Amino acid sequence: NPNEQKRAAQSRSITLQETADLYLQSNKPRAAKTIKGFRDAMRLHLKDWLATPLAEITRKMIYERHRRIVKISGPYAANATMRAFRAAYNRAMRQHEELPPNPTVNVDWFPEYRRDASISAEQLAAWHKDIQALPNPMRRDFYLYILFTGLRRKSAAEIRWEHIDLDKGTLLIPNPKGGTKRTFVLPLSDFLIEVLQRRLVENKKLTPDSPWVFPADKSKTGHIAEPKLKPAHKANMAVPFSVHGLRHTWVTAANAAGLSSYDIKMLTNHMLPKGDVSA
Repeated sequence: NPNEQKRAAQSRSITLQETADLYLQSNKPRAAKTIKGFRDAMRLHLKDWLATPLAEITRKMIYERHRRIVKISGPYAANATMRAFRAAYNRAMRQHEELPPNPTVNVDWFPEYRRDASISAEQLAAWHKDIQALPNPMRRDFYLYILFTGLRRKSAAEIRWEHIDLDKGTLLIPNPKGGTKRTFVLPLSDFLIEVLQRRLVENKKLTPDSPWVFPADKSKTGHIAEPKLKPAHKANMAVPFSVHGLRHTWVTAANAAGLSSYDIKMLTNHMLPKGDVSA
């Protein structure tokens, strides 16, 4: 059958670059961070394969490349690269059914562990004391804001004054992880309103024209972009922490306070379980 032969030839000729482009053209909403991670995997670790037909990338090649990446960039980068390849290959298989099975079945995945531990209840007082000793008041409020909202650091950094209603005590998150279809409104506690009122007063003195709650003059975006502590400040912390670890701390506290799993998932913008009628 000449038509089947033509389709088979097309399937054998589609390259990794064409497959990556096909994956990125999907209508599925993806966060900018996800797209960047995919592009980085292709550019940094699979660049020499981009012109190679998918059908010529064997299971052995995948296994050896995974092992090579770990020596250069570590296990997390190696796994992430193989996940990017797997996703692109699966997308190509939907269009080219003659392709052989996905060669990532031969990947021996490296174990991954959560690196952002929450702060224990016993450590919070000492952590708060350290935070209050930081010289930058905007940074102090930024860390407190994440701890008391459970927001992802990107969502917290991008808060604009137009998203806040101090009278109603609400904050609009217009573009969370997952895109605008997952926009939600976060209720604010009295403590958080106090933090915002303090920022409103101080920002008017220092950055009166900035639309951001947490502005940064040296940042290209105009708002805080790198929330990690400087090494000098980090060395003085009695309780080490990561910014995402503050989000974990919020989840732990919310669970201890008796919030339902549905409430916690909604407030942290986690996906509700599919197929769950109650959800």
